[in-house]
Amino acid sequence: MPVLAKITPDYLRDTIVEVRYEAELPYEILKGLLYKELVDDFQLLSEINPLGVLHLGPQQQLKLGGSNALDFTDEKIKIRVHEERIIFNSLDAYPGWKDYFPVIKRVLDRLNKAGYIKRFSRVGIRYISEFQNILIFDHLRMDLNFAFTGQHAHNTSVRTELIENGARVVLNLVNNAKRTPPHQDDFFSIIDIDVIGEPSQQANMEEFFEHIDQLHSVEKDFFVRILKKEFLDTLNPEYE
Repeated sequence: MPVLAKITPDYLRDTIVEVRYEAELPYEILKGLLYKELVDDFQLLSEINPLGVLHLGPQQQLKLGGSNALDFTDEKIKIRVHEERIIFNSLDAYPGWKDYFPVIKRVLDRLNKAGYIKRFSRVGIRYISEFQNILIFDHLRMDLNFAFTGQHAHNTSVRTELIENGARVVLNLVNNAKRTPPHQDDFFSIIDIDVIGEPSQQANMEEFFEHIDQLHSVEKDFFVRILKKEFLDTLNPEYE
């Protein structure tokens, strides 16, 4: 059966892959060790992103909150190393799974071989597509429109959870959401698919990577199945 490889345009706003991990060392120590493993191959964007800075005097600053994370990039993909989780996301245009997945595997394999991480425990793959000036409810293989009103409802959101091939799928749909001024005449819709799975505790790295790839297949298959074929054909689908 042909597998969808690409659509043009892809409408993707975020392509998040989050991997949870367990480690015995405290994160304050672990962060420096993980930094040394990645800094030679990836550009460090920022170490700490404070929510704000309070100036106490000419040479005194107090950083307020923020995420104590390491942000790296290879120009196409952003990698955030945080306490108990590693998050991947495309920076601008989505490079495609064939280019995205090898980077994910390279990072996780390197951190695993370094011996600082006890195990990878959970994976979440969340792809968010934003459709500009498109009423996405009109193009779904389900009826979510409020026909009794005689008009399109505004800012409608629907959330549901399903089990697909052993994975938990969280589907969020937004239809006809309004932009804020000065673009108040524009609207957008969103398809947000989050696929979550937990590999076996005994899984080796090869089996763990197969698990990630399977979750991505669930996400992509789910996206295709909820859309009407007529609308999917307008996205110039390419199959392999």
